[in-house]
Amino acid sequence: MHSPLSRSRWVAHRTERTVVLVACDGEKTERDYFNSLRKEARRRLTLKIKPFKGGAPNLFQEATEWADRESEWDEMWLVFDKDQVSDEAFDKTIQKIKSQAKYQEGWSNPCFELWLCLHFQEQSGSLNTSQAVNQWKEFCEEKNWKPGKTLDSKALAALKGARGDALCRACKLWNRHFGAEGENPPPSRANPATSVHKLIERFEELLKV
Repeated sequence: MHSPLSRSRWVAHRTERTVVLVACDGEKTERDYFNSLRKEARRRLTLKIKPFKGGAPNLFQEATEWADRESEWDEMWLVFDKDQVSDEAFDKTIQKIKSQAKYQEGWSNPCFELWLCLHFQEQSGSLNTSQAVNQWKEFCEEKNWKPGKTLDSKALAALKGARGDALCRACKLWNRHFGAEGENPPPSRANPATSVHKLIERFEELLKV
């Protein structure tokens, strides 16, 4: 049980740090990527990562239950893929997230590997999950990084170094679909596209506070 003094100190410390929950639809790649951000944040930001299974619709329900169990948090980000999820379910999940004041979405169409590939190359043509995964696999093989879903230390270091390029490329794709001259399609029809860059922009903003 906290004494009055220890409790007041905890509250003072709590107000100095933003607590961000990141629920991700992926047990390996996304987990490794966001855990590297958590380590980077250190004492400036509390980043809690929790992977879930079952795709976008299930992620929303599981993340909501997780948020209810957490006593203190400021923002919740849900990171998920279009992948094999139906267009209707994908778009409805995004609408649900947007209806929650403290929730934000970091979706990728077709999958999270698109965001990883954008660190090292432009991507203009549409692609499916298999193609995006294979592109990332080719990068890993070319750079002698560990192949597969796990991100090793060399890959994570390279991704951190190229983060600015990924942000620029992701923004370019975003504006192509949703900018002033874009067609503003439902997210399920925006391929390739990702809003993960919004989470990363927010992460970098909080680190500067």
